[in-house]
Amino acid sequence: MPTNYKRKSNRQSWTTQQLEQAIKAVKSGSPVKTAARSYAIPRSTLIRHLTSPTVSTRLGPLDSVFNSQQEEELVQHLLDLEKRFYGITMTNVRKLAFDLAERNGLPHPFNKSTKMAGKAWLSNFLKRNPKLSFRKPEATSAARARGFNKPAVSAFYDLLEEALKDPKLTPDRVLNADETSVCTVSICFGIVVSLKISLILT
Repeated sequence: MPTNYKRKSNRQSWTTQQLEQAIKAVKSGSPVKTAARSYAIPRSTLIRHLTSPTVSTRLGPLDSVFNSQQEEELVQHLLDLEKRFYGITMTNVRKLAFDLAERNGLPHPFNKSTKMAGKAWLSNFLKRNPKLSFRKPEATSAARARGFNKPAVSAFYDLLEEALKDPKLTPDRVLNADETSVCTVSICFGIVVSLKISLILT
């Protein structure tokens, strides 16, 4: 199944509303040929729907493997993994989708040899859920993950605020730094304390 489906013919260029109006016209006494021409529907198509009202009118890609509730549960699971600093790749998502479909007995077109969902499914899944974004995960130590929490970060900025309020710290002694210079481990607290001590001594 292509990622972006493009029609290769003019089949079913009419709408469901046109079909319903044509059927209603025939039932009201209009000839099939006239109704088909009036509503731009092939005569054979109109006859088929008159004789078999339950026939499917759907063309194009297959239905989604998961319903809206199942897909939302998958999205929330991926977001929960991200909150726990568990790096997950696109390949992991494709394998997870395959396992989810298999364990729930859902019909799917996924590859049973590789046990993964296809790239086309993943592309459409991300389009439907733009809040998800996958990047190549970087190694993060357990110490850094534990250190990056609300109490630790709040304590760091409390110390920083106290240091910046010191009258001896003039604007010309404030250094500009981007986010790469903001540490998430305890060494930063020592830097701030050392900065304050040096200001008091000078």
